[in-house]
Amino acid sequence: FPVIRGERDDWALNHARKVLDHNQVLAIFPEGSRSKGHGLRPAKTGAARFALYKECPILPATIFGTEKIFKQFLKLGYFSGEVGCNWAKGEVGS
Repeated sequence: FPVIRGERDDWALNHARKVLDHNQVLAIFPEGSRSKGHGLRPAKTGAARFALYKECPILPATIFGTEKIFKQFLKLGYFSGEVGCNWAKGEVGS
């Protein structure tokens, strides 16, 4: 769903809460946006606040291949990428 960047977006915050209230998955870029380079930018508090709100774990994920989107899309009319998750062995949230 769309989010107005650079300012507080009450509609997006309320919609995110509704997603969680319906036990659906909410994916957030904790930096507030996708990184344009390698590495992470400082995280904002939104993901942690939603996790505390619903008392649910945060599952870190990474998106690979997005730097190829425009080249591949312009050439072929579609693109592909990968989403990967890593977590320690054991119970999530422990």
